[in-house]
Amino acid sequence: MMKRIVEGIQLDRLSMLDLWYIIPFSVWLILSCFSISFYYTFFSTYFVLVNCLCAWILLTREIFLLSWARKKDLHVLLLTIVIMSLFFQNKNYVLMTLILIIFCMRNTDLKKIGWIVFLITGACFLAIVVSSKVGIIQDFVEAGRNRHYLGFRYSLYGPTIYFNLCALLIYLRKTKIHWLTLCLMLAGNILLYKLTDARLCFGFTVILLVMAGIYKKSYHRLKEWNWIYWLMAASFIGCLIVTFVLIRIYDPSHEMLAKINSLFGNRLGYIKESIRRYGFTWLPQTIQWVGNGLNMEGVQSAKEYLYVDNFYIHYLQQFGVVIFSIITAMVTKLLVTCKKYKDLYLASIVSLLCLHGIVDDLLFAVYYNAFFMISVYTFTDSKKLNMIYQCLMVGSYAWIFYMMARYFMLSV
Repeated sequence: MMKRIVEGIQLDRLSMLDLWYIIPFSVWLILSCFSISFYYTFFSTYFVLVNCLCAWILLTREIFLLSWARKKDLHVLLLTIVIMSLFFQNKNYVLMTLILIIFCMRNTDLKKIGWIVFLITGACFLAIVVSSKVGIIQDFVEAGRNRHYLGFRYSLYGPTIYFNLCALLIYLRKTKIHWLTLCLMLAGNILLYKLTDARLCFGFTVILLVMAGIYKKSYHRLKEWNWIYWLMAASFIGCLIVTFVLIRIYDPSHEMLAKINSLFGNRLGYIKESIRRYGFTWLPQTIQWVGNGLNMEGVQSAKEYLYVDNFYIHYLQQFGVVIFSIITAMVTKLLVTCKKYKDLYLASIVSLLCLHGIVDDLLFAVYYNAFFMISVYTFTDSKKLNMIYQCLMVGSYAWIFYMMARYFMLSV
C-alpha cells in the first residue's frame, strides 16, 4: 500500500532484514496468543524474558537501519523507546514490545505481515480450541449462560480472535474471496456463538461478512464515493465522542438509559465508577481492574467486579492522554489516507473496529486487531519533516532529559 522507507537496499539484504523482523515478531505473536489461554501455565515464567529478548532484537535491527533511514525516523524511534520505558515501568511487557513491533513494521511489506498474522493467529486459535476439546487444557464453562471458554481464559477471547481472522482474510483477498469461503466463515461464526454466547462479537462478524459480500459485487463502484471515506475518517473520534456523551447523560434512574445500560451488560455503570476512582492522567497509570477472566488455575477472582469494556475509556485511563492522543492521530490519519489510495476495504474494517470499540476493549493486541498496526505506514510515507515529527522530536528529547534527571536525583 505504501512505499518502504528504506530505499536502495539490495533484495538479498532486504530479505535478511525481513527475517530479522519476522522471526522475533512471530515468536512474540505465538507466545502472546497462547498467553491468553490455559497453555500460559507452561511458559509463564519465561514470558517476560522472551518479550524483552524480542524487543532487544527488534531495537538492534532499528539501530542497524539508521544509516539508511531518514532523519525523522530517529526522532520517532526515540519516542518509541520513551513510550516503551513507560510501559516497562508499569510492567506491561506485552504492550512495550507491541509499540516497538508497530514502529519496526514500516520496513516490512504490509501483505507479508498480514499473511503472517493470519496464519500464526489462525494456527494458535485452532490449537487452543482443539486442545480444550480433547482435554489437553481446560474448557471452562460459565455457569448460568452455558458459555464455553474453549481453552481461553475468558469467553470473549476466542470470538474476538475469530473476528480478526475473518477481517484479515477479507482484507487480504478482497474481491477475490470466494462465496464458499464467506459461507464457511459464517458457519464458523454461528458455531462459535452457540458455544460462547458472545452476542456482540457474533453481530459484528455478521456485519463484516455482509459487507464483504456487498463489496464483492459492487466494490469498484462504491470505492469512488468520496463521501464514504470522509464519514469513515471521523469514526474513531466520533465513537470517542459518542462514548463521552453516553457517560455524561447516563442516569440509572432514567428508564430508557437504564435499559440501554442493561442491554450492554451494565458497561456504562462500570465506566462511570472507574472514572470516579481512577480519573484520567497525562501518562500511563497502573489500574487493577477486576473482570470475569480466569487465572492460570481456571478460577475467577473473588474481588469486586469492576472492568471497563469500552476501548476508548479503557486505554485513555490506562495509557494516559498523551499516548492515547497519538493513537487517535495515527488511526484517524490511516482512515484519511484510505481515501487517497481508494482502499474502501481497509477504511470499512477499521471503522467497524472503531464502532466495536464502544462495547469491547479487546482491540489493541495484534491477535484481536492487526489493523491499527497498519497506521504506522501513513506516517512513514510523508516526504517532509512536518510539524508532527518536530513535536515528537521535542517530546522525545524532553522526556529523555526528564528520565535522566530523575535517575540522578534518585541516585543521590
